[in-house]
This record gives sequence, C-alpha cells and structure tokens, in this order.
Amino acid sequence: MPAPRGWDWWWDATWNPVRGCLAISPGCTNCYAAQVAGTKTWPYANSAGVHNGVTVVKAKRRIFNGKVSAAPEFHKSWTWPLTWPGAKHPKLGPGAPSLIFVGDMADLFYKRPTETIDRVCATIARSAHIGLVLTKRTTRMAEYFAAQSPRTVRLWQLKLLLGFSAERQQEFDERWADMRGLAEAGLFVFVSIAPMIGPVRLPDDFLALGSRTWCIVAGEQGPHARWVPSRVVLEFGDAISGISRVSGQAARSIG
Repeated sequence: MPAPRGWDWWWDATWNPVRGCLAISPGCTNCYAAQVAGTKTWPYANSAGVHNGVTVVKAKRRIFNGKVSAAPEFHKSWTWPLTWPGAKHPKLGPGAPSLIFVGDMADLFYKRPTETIDRVCATIARSAHIGLVLTKRTTRMAEYFAAQSPRTVRLWQLKLLLGFSAERQQEFDERWADMRGLAEAGLFVFVSIAPMIGPVRLPDDFLALGSRTWCIVAGEQGPHARWVPSRVVLEFGDAISGISRVSGQAARSIG
C-alpha cells in the first residue's frame, strides 16, 4: 500500500503478505499494528484476510495473540512488489527506487516458516524497489542472513535494508550484538528507536558506520504514550549528528 500523500513516513509503501506477532519488550506495550490489525482501520489491514484472528482484547486494548500465517499461496498480494510502479516522489530522491516497509503489521522473524521468509526476501530482491525489514527478533534475523550463500548476500545487499527496533539502552545493546556481524558483512543495518521510552547511547562501532546506516527516532504516540524528557532527545540528537538522514548521503550511498 503506497503511503498517503503528505504523510511524513520514512518509507514509500508497505507490504504485508504475512501476519502475526507477540509482545517481546516494553516498546510493544502500545503497538499501533495490533490496534490496526484488530480494528481493521486501514484498507490494507483486511487484505486477503491476512490479519484476521491475530489479536485479542486485554485491558481494553488490542494485543497480538501469537498466531501467525501468510496470504494464500497464489494470492495477488504476493506479487504486488513486482507490479507496483513505485512512488511518484520516492523518499530517496528523484529517479531512485522506492522504499517498501516489509511487514510493518507483523514481525517477519517471529515464529514463522523459513520458507515464508525466503519468499518475502526473494520477492523484494526481484522487484525494482528496496525493502525495509524491521525486527525485534534479531537473533533469528542474524542467523537467517548468516546462513545465506555469498552469492545471495551480494544479490540482496542493495535490495534489503535490515533494521532492528530498540526502545531503550537495554534493547539496543542486546539487539546490536546480534546485528553487528551483518553490518560487518556489508549488509545495510539500521536502528529504529521508536518509540523512544528511555535514553539510548549509540556505541562507537555503530557510529563508525556513518553514512552506511540510518538511525530513526520517534516518540510514542496515542492516548497511552509514555513521555520522554526533552533533554534525553536533545542529547541523543547531538550524539548522532554524524549519521546521515534519509534525504542525505545515506540515500545516495544506496540509491
């Protein structure tokens, strides 16, 4: 689904051929995806019925129940990245590939068959676009890509940007330990500190990636949003000044 015009998202479109997740850390508490999947408040949420039955209500909130599945084998949603012409005004700039957020309504590396992950990654790699794959299950993501052949890694290097979520220092440290090896292997690794619910200090080996990474930061939104002192945000901004923005050098390095 292409992003609505004028919305300040950091991707051009989303693609959701898989469903399901389960809360794993404090950043999941007010998960927007569970609310959307449970209430079907976006047109794509009911695509192929892929999000049916993946949430339950607890304390008046929708949460993921741990069930997973995917769109039917021959459903048209599987080939959408191959037929979509791309964004009229790509985030990476004029003439650049479009950024597709893969599975923004699920975690691709949650407990689903490896064959499903293979299909998702291969489809994006065959498309004219670039896939953003974001996970909290970094151990499995790291194991999956480490197991790919050198040829596959080369083919996927510029087609898949691998991200991990980290809402606090604890989550960053744990997940960066898994992802560091992928960055060293030449894959593009980025971090999404969203929602930021506590201070995060990026280590020197992450900052050293410079324009070869992105750091996406956002506060929590919605009626139950947790407040972060402005001092924490300002200090973090100063610390990441060497990392390029999507519209800057990082965009040119992968476009």
